[in-house]
Amino acid sequence: MIWTGQQLDPDTPLYNMIYRFDLLGAVDPDVFRRAFQALVDRTDAMRTVFEDDDGVPAQRVLDTLVHPLQVVDLSGEASPEAALDDWVRERGRRILDLGRCTFDSALIRTGPDRYTWYLNQHHLTIDAWSGTLVFRNMADLYRRLSEGEGLAEVSYPAFGDYLDYEESIRSSKAYASAVTYWKERTEQVPARPAFYGRSSPDRVGRTERVSCRLGAERSRRLRALAETPGIRALSMHMTLFNIFATVLTAYVW
Repeated sequence: MIWTGQQLDPDTPLYNMIYRFDLLGAVDPDVFRRAFQALVDRTDAMRTVFEDDDGVPAQRVLDTLVHPLQVVDLSGEASPEAALDDWVRERGRRILDLGRCTFDSALIRTGPDRYTWYLNQHHLTIDAWSGTLVFRNMADLYRRLSEGEGLAEVSYPAFGDYLDYEESIRSSKAYASAVTYWKERTEQVPARPAFYGRSSPDRVGRTERVSCRLGAERSRRLRALAETPGIRALSMHMTLFNIFATVLTAYVW
């Protein structure tokens, strides 16, 4: 469905998943380049491309994909941070050629020991959790190379292996039993209530932001909750998003 949505609007970056990691401290651009190429070499999802076979999408994992990481220096700008915001905003509009490469990445310098890692990957091959894995693996590879360690023993599980595992689960007796169980239960579920009355025929992508101030005390308690082991995700922003998304889902259902 994501592939189809992109084909329906090919000139709009509908599914660009843009990550911006601000790195505070010394970064060796050459080591960073090597680490990123090592990440691509060891991650089959990042080497996956999508080809159009007479209107039908077919995914293919490339044996090799060389991606020279661009290094951009904005430290000489009058306002490096503002220049960085403009650069990310403009770069994020690029349309990714899904038949050649599903990501775009760069390292941007904004000052002494201040760098930002920009990663834009199409939603076909990344989501929030895999984005976390990409960051963790990149950090580990950079550390290993910086400390002179070898990478020969570093490997990551292939996504194809997971698909094989999932297929084996779907053909098991336990899976069939679970499907039967939930089919019986869902037959007894009443129709979902229409919370907002009749649906509007005007189906467009307009959104309206409604702000609600939580206050200092609620905000403090939410941040404390977000720091709890088992709840904290990659960053505070991502953790708070997960909490609010969970509350919203529970409220709607």
